[in-house]
Amino acid sequence: MTPVGIGRRLPRRPGPQVEPTEENAATVAHSEQPVSSPSPDAFGSRVRYAVGFGFTAAAAAALDLWLRLAVLRRYAPGHPRRIAGVERVVKAWGRTVFGIARWFLRLDVHVEGAPPATGRYVVVSNHQSSLDIPLLITTLATLDLKFVAMEQLRRGHLVISPVLRSGGGAFVKKESLSDDLVELTRFGREVGRGSGCPLIFPEGGISRDGVLRPFRLAGIEAVRRASGLPLLPVTVDGLWPAPSIKEYRRLTGARLTVRIGVPVPFETIERDPRGAYDVIESGIRSNLREIRGESESQEAGGAAALPDPADSASR
Repeated sequence: MTPVGIGRRLPRRPGPQVEPTEENAATVAHSEQPVSSPSPDAFGSRVRYAVGFGFTAAAAAALDLWLRLAVLRRYAPGHPRRIAGVERVVKAWGRTVFGIARWFLRLDVHVEGAPPATGRYVVVSNHQSSLDIPLLITTLATLDLKFVAMEQLRRGHLVISPVLRSGGGAFVKKESLSDDLVELTRFGREVGRGSGCPLIFPEGGISRDGVLRPFRLAGIEAVRRASGLPLLPVTVDGLWPAPSIKEYRRLTGARLTVRIGVPVPFETIERDPRGAYDVIESGIRSNLREIRGESESQEAGGAAALPDPADSASR
């Protein structure tokens, strides 16, 4: 006798026959439909996701190990080679993470404008996803970006945590505004005396619906004033359906747009900071509408122009 479940299949007993009626017609029809098997495209997508995430994790682990052993342990804080090594790791991490994501998500990326070839700036951008950061590192490759992060990222994250601690970053807790402003002022002063370009998300967090949130001006003004650098406005769109890595699959085949604006001189903002910030915010909002092809009536007349320094001086 062949044991049940090893070599012989038991005959399936026919279930009770259900006659379709008006009440159960939809249920009976659905139960009679054959179960569809996953399509080859769906299976291939799962494989790409698995391979992509595996490559990303392996690359992050390798970069983290190299950063700790070949840079941080070898050179003292402030050493030029330590600074250069951290900057190389940041750019390698950004290119690798976004490059892999672009491959396995099949992203269609469009860059409008070009980053300045020279000079340093406070980069001001809207924030839609954690993928914004490697995207901006890759797009603004001529700039050495410095970051403001939540306190939770100080430890426990490959590459990110040691870079933030050792690469001149800033940590905010969002518990005490005065404490955060002290930290941002310190951050801006150190960047101003040293090297790099601070990256600021003035919305104060990720926009999970793609709508630009009102700017929080105290933080960006603290960094700008302490660093003495001009501002570079940047607009990012297309990433908001996936605010974190858990939702990245929603971006499959998405079109991403990065629009790099014109630098705003320090002196222009110094004459009328609130007016300049309002123009930058409305400009990013207008860019988002234009990128998405919304109507001109929603554009409210299009993007506003930056205030003329001569007009500001005459006030």
